[in-house]
Amino acid sequence: MSTSILYHGGGLVGYDYLFTRDEQGAMIFCVRPKAQTVCCPECGREHVVFRGGKVRQFRALPIGNKPVSIEAWV
Repeated sequence: MSTSILYHGGGLVGYDYLFTRDEQGAMIFCVRPKAQTVCCPECGREHVVFRGGKVRQFRALPIGNKPVSIEAWV
């Protein structure tokens, strides 16, 4: 259900859905990029070694009267 909401409703392609949590009345969808969609930003090579990253939170369209955020590892 949540994967189809993210794909069809939010247009989020290339990410795997992990889980949803409720934080202060807001829905937060946690996702991670699919391995085949990650590439080097400079040369475009697909075989990369991860050396850290950040968890970022992006605002999305609300569902009903609940605010929605998407949390992704970038």
